[in-house]
Amino acid sequence: MRPITTFLFLCFFNFSINAQLVEVPILGNPVLQQYSSEIMGIDFRGNDQIMPVNFVADGATTLACVDTFSLNGDFESITCLNCNSANFGTATLNNLCLSYVSSTGNNEVEDVICVEVCTTDGDCSKYIFPFQTRIPFELDSNNPFFDDFSYAGPYPDAAKWLDKDVFVNNTLANNPPSVGFATFDGIDYSGTPYGGGFGLSDQLTTNFIDLSTISNNTVYVSYHVQEKGLGFEPYPGDSLIVEARLDDGTWSTLEIFLPTSSTTVPDAFMPITRTYTNPSFFHRSFQMRFKNYSRRQGAIELWHVDYISIGTVPTINGVYDDIAFTTVPSTFLDRYTAMPWKHFVPVVQNETTDQYVVNITNHFSDQNDVQNTKLNITEINSGVEVTDFVLLSGSQFNLPGNTPNSFDKTIPESVYEAMKNVLLTDNFGNETNLTFQTTYAYNVGNEQDGADGILRNDTVTRLTQFQDYFAYDDGSAEAALVAQNASTRVAVQFKANVSDSLRAVQFHFPRIYDGTETQLLNVQVYVGELDNDPEFDLIFQTPYYVDTDYDSLQGFTNYSLFDFDGNPAPLFVPAGDFYVGWQQVSNSSNAIPVGLDKNNIDATQYGWFSTASEWSPITPGGLIDGAIMIRPVFGDMTPYNTPVNEVTDFTEISVFPNPASDILNIQNVSEKVLDYQILNANGQLVKSGILNGTIDISTLLNGMYFLRLNNDTKGTVTKRFVVVK
Repeated sequence: MRPITTFLFLCFFNFSINAQLVEVPILGNPVLQQYSSEIMGIDFRGNDQIMPVNFVADGATTLACVDTFSLNGDFESITCLNCNSANFGTATLNNLCLSYVSSTGNNEVEDVICVEVCTTDGDCSKYIFPFQTRIPFELDSNNPFFDDFSYAGPYPDAAKWLDKDVFVNNTLANNPPSVGFATFDGIDYSGTPYGGGFGLSDQLTTNFIDLSTISNNTVYVSYHVQEKGLGFEPYPGDSLIVEARLDDGTWSTLEIFLPTSSTTVPDAFMPITRTYTNPSFFHRSFQMRFKNYSRRQGAIELWHVDYISIGTVPTINGVYDDIAFTTVPSTFLDRYTAMPWKHFVPVVQNETTDQYVVNITNHFSDQNDVQNTKLNITEINSGVEVTDFVLLSGSQFNLPGNTPNSFDKTIPESVYEAMKNVLLTDNFGNETNLTFQTTYAYNVGNEQDGADGILRNDTVTRLTQFQDYFAYDDGSAEAALVAQNASTRVAVQFKANVSDSLRAVQFHFPRIYDGTETQLLNVQVYVGELDNDPEFDLIFQTPYYVDTDYDSLQGFTNYSLFDFDGNPAPLFVPAGDFYVGWQQVSNSSNAIPVGLDKNNIDATQYGWFSTASEWSPITPGGLIDGAIMIRPVFGDMTPYNTPVNEVTDFTEISVFPNPASDILNIQNVSEKVLDYQILNANGQLVKSGILNGTIDISTLLNGMYFLRLNNDTKGTVTKRFVVVK
């Protein structure tokens, strides 16, 4: 039995309903997979080895060495192909190592140095070493190094952090000191499990920090740590480690966090404050690094870190003088997180809510007042403002010190009526794709000066989509739901406000374990009531996973309603209740998982399951809470099934030479018209045009690039290449 299966069985014991429905942890992260797919999640083919980026402070030196143990044969020779053409420093080959000295005054620039290694039998491989120069962060009493991760993510701020392993999000932890945090798990930047057994997983490394000018050799460090959150707790043997880079380039361990031994994992973030005076810290290339060790099998064993500060002035209880929103705004929909506009407008009264929740923490030692608070809802495409009014009122302005606050607010009746009137007007015409942004905001006159980003958590936003589908989820799964035994059925209840045509059903299938790709499920739709005779039964289907097809919609697999001849066969759904779900067909202990959004526990009430002929509700507040990630799609158009049509000759396009200097040749192109884009390593567009077989790259600097070839009918293919001159 594979280790992951053993672990999941332990989870089943703790999170099951009559041993039929079980909650299990996810492995992959579709949010990251979707985000990284365009330029980062691409296989590099051939013998060339792309090495990890070597970061170096400007004016400093770093070494990068070739590992000859990976060669297919006995080592014979090594040659630097372009050491003399570095643009932002100097490179020298010394035995098996490149010594790179960066020039001063450069920031976020990159040299790519290529070496060729040959074996005694004449087999040669190229090793490509990127060297990126960073100017160290200038630390002083008015300018601490600070990050509370209160931004969109999913990667950390590249100006402050040198890696992108952690997942910056606002859904996986509980009660953070500020909205947003960094999650450490067992998956890489592309959302895929590291694999390979227990070992080092995510790392979060600061930019270089100049401590050489700190006169009293004292630096104050603070951060907040939480294990588990809304995911699953770290396993015995896991750890979260904090390190500091010494002046000789080695790393010193500062802290080791181990999983809580008790059965109850603390629900709050734990503040950590430290004072460091080690003389070896006070140099120009100081860094701190957080890293976790896990079984590297997925987003299973979670640690969360937030509100990181490195400064010359101590924080109080690990925080600055700061008032922070700690969660995003409530949705203004009463039941759903997304729905079709045509189902919303006829019953605005029922589908909007006058209730909202505000979670805000005063990190000042004493009571403090928030000013100019507001709640604003605006349709972002048209700019039409739906409502704008005071967020907090009365004594709520006065927030007690060092205290989290949660306010359940009711929109004043006059404001609520005016808001609904705007939604009912013809401002939005016949639009079917609308996006409304809800904003909470305030200002505080005496928040901490100097800490970059400290004011960012004074404003939080949330988007509400009106497209062609109903949803209870926010697009992010914190766990998965498994119908463990064959014939077990699960359904989610929805309500059509007008008669409409059901065109497709979307499922979110997170990765849990191998083998589910060949398992079978029946996609089922019930109209009016749940019984044993579904109005639509798409039998013997297999799940499809987004990490093998990045064109699927936001990590959802699409099952469209077609007849036997492949023609659209929409299901008429009259106004009223309907249910969408699945039946597990394969009899397997590793059954097909469906995403569970644990941030919307109110949606639990709409879940149902059946193990025989009777249906039972999934009880809110029980062992399984959250929104089951199924989305019914309505409208006039039937979408394509996932996966999209695959065309072998398009995906087999090759690019050569690689590395290249002046001309890039494109081979195996059967399409007559392809437009192309070239992006640099930072994802910035540097060149585009119509493909004619070759591309002139003579103006490109040395470095790594991504070539995207686009065809209207066959999608996009991306190839990676390197420019060396």
